[in-house]
Amino acid sequence: EQTPLAAVAAEARRQAEIRATALGRTIVWTTDLPDATLVADGKLLAVALAELFRNSLEFSRNDAVAIRLTAVVAGPRLELAIVDDGPGVPPADAPHIFDPFYSSRSDGCGMGLALAQEICIEHNGQLALDRDYGPGARFTLSLPRFPSHLMSRLNESDGPRTGPEAPPSR
Repeated sequence: EQTPLAAVAAEARRQAEIRATALGRTIVWTTDLPDATLVADGKLLAVALAELFRNSLEFSRNDAVAIRLTAVVAGPRLELAIVDDGPGVPPADAPHIFDPFYSSRSDGCGMGLALAQEICIEHNGQLALDRDYGPGARFTLSLPRFPSHLMSRLNESDGPRTGPEAPPSR
């Protein structure tokens, strides 16, 4: 369904704030989001963003965690960046962070980033770690604003149809 990016971000932030309170931390938010709408499952996208925020919270060494969420519309796609001021991802862990059950934390189950990536894939998107970013961590999320199967239907309606399914001409 049509989902405003602002609503997805607000729900993800709400979930992150609950987790921050449980950890005895606060989040210092910086956001720069366009007025954009996606055709997507907004609840699932909020879960994906919340998992990235949770990662920032749990790995930070600070009680006040800085998280920046930015997005730009790039043609038919929406490009988001989630940046934190934590320790970043160690190079040895980077190849495995999206693997289910991989965690560098002794109390982690290793499903958060795997879940976030799966949600992105289900939306024909991509989730990636910027391995060259530092200090801190930077994840990028690229999503189509409209699913390709809907776009192909929209494109089909742009011109006259021919063939066996075309309406009869008068």
